Amino acid sequence: MKNTAVFLEQEKILKVKDIELPELTEGLLLEVYAAGVCGTDPHIIDGSRSTALPIVMGHEFYGRIVEISSNCHVNITKGSLEKNKLITIVPGKICGICYYCINYPGQEHLCISRKIYGVNLQSNAFPYATGGFSQYVIIRNGYHVHPVPDDWEWGLGVLLEPFSVGIRAAYKAIEYHKIKLNDSSKRYKAVIQGLGTIGMSILLTLSNFKNIDIYVVEPIDHRLNLAIKYGAKAVFKLDDSSYFFDDIKNKLSIPGFDMVFESAGTLEAVNQSFLLVRRGGCIIEVGNFADVGSISLSPSFICRNDIAFIGSVLGEPYLYEHAEALINKIKNNAKDFLGPVYNIHEVSNAIDNVEKTKHGLKTLIALKK
Repeated sequence: MKNTAVFLEQEKILKVKDIELPELTEGLLLEVYAAGVCGTDPHIIDGSRSTALPIVMGHEFYGRIVEISSNCHVNITKGSLEKNKLITIVPGKICGICYYCINYPGQEHLCISRKIYGVNLQSNAFPYATGGFSQYVIIRNGYHVHPVPDDWEWGLGVLLEPFSVGIRAAYKAIEYHKIKLNDSSKRYKAVIQGLGTIGMSILLTLSNFKNIDIYVVEPIDHRLNLAIKYGAKAVFKLDDSSYFFDDIKNKLSIPGFDMVFESAGTLEAVNQSFLLVRRGGCIIEVGNFADVGSISLSPSFICRNDIAFIGSVLGEPYLYEHAEALINKIKNNAKDFLGPVYNIHEVSNAIDNVEKTKHGLKTLIALKK
């Protein structure tokens, strides 16, 4: 059977190719319905997120199981694996043998050799189509999958992976400040820099806490409007004024924010996060997975102001159920979150949209509607 997929064989060059599907000797075969384009994908393509090539692009994807091998050891977060079931993949699998896997079991984000569909799982060996920008994908043994509800509108399944990432980032700040869900004795102020898919999932997670006032800094008007619609107390359109961040704090009569979420994924945003955080506050860095450079940092500033600078990456399998619950709350407004939509031959346009034009919220590659 022929399979069409998007290959990155060398930096900056994407090719749509037809390949033959190999025999299913392990795991399961997934017919992909849709794949999301992540902000990390342009960095993978340009080499700033280094990886061994060739790969098939796409780590946010879902579809329907069309075949299960007799040698299937794919883990499902709940329920059972069955033909025709809709699922999404937790795209990474730990190695199980590195120092972190042995000494810190259950913390798969620490594994130094994690193999990720669409990121660093090479396509020059089985199962060849190793990413979601593909009509069919073989999910290998040892990976986790999560069921996608049948009543969800087409495309929503791609949100499970990025939402799990945003949820984990939100939980890190909540844990740092020891915030309790129904505690109204103290109010907290959070600011989200950049309202892409991950920033939006942070907002939706924090909005469950009635004692957190949420603010958003974002340059794009339609995303600012979405922020207000989904729970932000106020929004601020980013500009290059040297007084911009002081003006925000003055308007709110605060010295800074209790928690700052850098989900814009730029070095400028990282620098700006230090202008936004209060003494004793925390900055959650979730936007810069790719290596796009360095910032000049004053250790004395962090020390004197008792600031926590906390990294957050990926979402573990257990968080996919949390992501499902979050998406269930917004599933009737799918159009706010999904689009624009491109076909597999328009993948370069989809990448350009994520990197440059930024229409919509979650850019999608449609494989089957």
